[in-house]
Amino acid sequence: IVMEMMIMQTSLRSMSSKDAGYCIHVLLVLGAFDLACTIMEIHAGIAEEFNPILRFFLDNFGLVGLSVAKILLTVSACIVLYKYREHKLARVGIFIALIAYCLVFVYHIVGVLL
Repeated sequence: IVMEMMIMQTSLRSMSSKDAGYCIHVLLVLGAFDLACTIMEIHAGIAEEFNPILRFFLDNFGLVGLSVAKILLTVSACIVLYKYREHKLARVGIFIALIAYCLVFVYHIVGVLL
């Protein structure tokens, strides 16, 4: 665990502003993929929205409400991360968001295959 933390610190320190911007673009693409998969899986009845905030929008405003909320939240977070990409905390946020979205990506792929 200590070694992994050291590697993460080194990679976060060496992440350039351009790299951070690239990672944010990847987050936006993964967010769009997540939205598309979520809509298809909910429509097919094989999944539900786990995020309680987004579930509120789904329950009260349907798929359109869910889509608008998910897009606004994702884009807003990416704008904040991009604006502060020079700061270490923003880079940590980018790194955590990438890991989280990669796990969501795996969840969607496994969910569709099973």
